[in-house]
Amino acid sequence: MNTSKLELERLILGTLIDGGDIDRLGLKLTPNHFSAKSRDIYTTILSLVDRGIKPDIVSVSSESTASTAEVATLTNSTAPSDANLEFYVEKLMFEWQRESTDRIARQTLADIDGDIAEVMDTALSRIEKVRESADGEKDIDMPELAEILSKEAEYRLRHPDEPLGIDLSIRFLDLRTKGFEPGESWIVGARTSMGKSALLQFIANNIARRGTPVSIVSMEMTKQEIGYRLAAQISGINQQNLKVPQTQSQLETAKEAYQKLGKLPLHIIARSRMSVTELKSVVRAEVRRHGTRVVFLDYLNLVDADDRTLQRYLQIQEISRALKQLALELEIAIMSACQLNRHAEGQRPTLADLRESGDLEQDADVVLLMHREKDSDGLLVDRTQIIIAKQRNGPLGSMFLDFNGGTMQFAETR
Repeated sequence: MNTSKLELERLILGTLIDGGDIDRLGLKLTPNHFSAKSRDIYTTILSLVDRGIKPDIVSVSSESTASTAEVATLTNSTAPSDANLEFYVEKLMFEWQRESTDRIARQTLADIDGDIAEVMDTALSRIEKVRESADGEKDIDMPELAEILSKEAEYRLRHPDEPLGIDLSIRFLDLRTKGFEPGESWIVGARTSMGKSALLQFIANNIARRGTPVSIVSMEMTKQEIGYRLAAQISGINQQNLKVPQTQSQLETAKEAYQKLGKLPLHIIARSRMSVTELKSVVRAEVRRHGTRVVFLDYLNLVDADDRTLQRYLQIQEISRALKQLALELEIAIMSACQLNRHAEGQRPTLADLRESGDLEQDADVVLLMHREKDSDGLLVDRTQIIIAKQRNGPLGSMFLDFNGGTMQFAETR
């Protein structure tokens, strides 16, 4: 145990017993930040304050495992100062973080012979918990919450068309869903060739062009393929002309599009396969390195459960729940493409068509389904129906978008 940390614990406890204002600590400091003996005393102090009893030597020693003499030494020998309470707490949190990081490093080295992806994910998760605990998010009491909600309602009345979250730049969806909000899991369900990958890329591109960091995690396409599509969406030029320019003019247009693409806060991770553990590690890294606000996963059915011996519907259940938990943990939104059952071929899709598991519907906050009819020659028409089949906190509905297969752009049907 670090000696300076023990001394800081004694200073804080002594200050509180001497009449220090515990409210100045907020909820940043918890019993878990103390060593065993000090933790018991701090827990006792919190309990006394909750019951309206002033902590002093007698009251603390009578309800904790510490003796009267031990509690008395906290105030007699350390000469704590109430004016320095925040300073003591800040120093203690630093020592606690250092101690916790050292412990995580040793635990990681002890586990190093295991599955490396799982070891890394566990280490990152542990570090994230240390960071969250050190940040000490302040709790909100009901009067404060009521005031926040009141101001939010007033603002929304004056700005009815402004999304609550990060808008998708598709007006109908922005008005109906109020955009991506932290902690949300979205599903885009479609059968093969409906354009689900293109839709995810189009929305990601729109968000990034407004300056919000996004990440595309693809197990369906290479970085280059995605890059061509994104550049086509930016320039409005057929991606084939961007990929293989036929004239000097087309080459200059392609270069300009690639330069614009290169400036966007958009990051692409392309893998052939990925497990749940690997996916979580990748997403955490994107949030940490780039401040990613929305992750686009293409597509969910290609993710492997950590236990591949499970029946596939149980694997999907694990993957679905992991995505929702990850969104909540990192306070981001995740939009995942999902393949629909083949029996949905030619029919307007419903929630029942989500492949392999109803847990996709259960865990998702929003489910969008895509549908395109075929013409008399059996070819898919460009007119694409987008169905809001589920929305946890809003209305359902549908709309039509015109899809341009050359530029990979979607436009609202007029």
